[in-house]
Amino acid sequence: MKPETVAAVRKPQGAPGLLRRAQVSDLEELMRLESVCFEAWRRDSRRMIRESLGNPRHETWVCPDGPGGAGLTATLTLRRLPGRLRVYSLATDPHWQGRGMGRFLMDFARGRAAECGLPVMRLEADADQASLLEWYERQGFTRETLLKDFYAPGRDAWRMISNLVGEPSVRPE
Repeated sequence: MKPETVAAVRKPQGAPGLLRRAQVSDLEELMRLESVCFEAWRRDSRRMIRESLGNPRHETWVCPDGPGGAGLTATLTLRRLPGRLRVYSLATDPHWQGRGMGRFLMDFARGRAAECGLPVMRLEADADQASLLEWYERQGFTRETLLKDFYAPGRDAWRMISNLVGEPSVRPE
């Protein structure tokens, strides 16, 4: 896989553009996705996103809304840590939700983990969103630890883990 632009493997039918590394010029669209995909208490700040774009251990991938398109349909932020890949953020524009973009991005994340030689993926998910937790479980994650007040007071999260070695990564829908 080329590090700058990735051809879509199993990309949802009708999905525009290619997955590519985010650039500072994508900041406004990344902020728009934060605002339409996450509640205010869950959103990253402009500063956090800008710093992540410049961090060599972070990878932010975006799916433009078409060739040369300035809009974004989805984004995925990964953080390479010792022995694991952390799925820090996954966001799909509401117009594209339910069409397989999330599964496509998770498949891509598994591929990145394999390329980096990382046998484990981890993430945190809002403990109050049962459908989100179930979706991650269908993607091969299991609940590991309940993190009290992770996002804010009273906003718990589940730390979830996916072991990529020797186990199927995705359960059928």
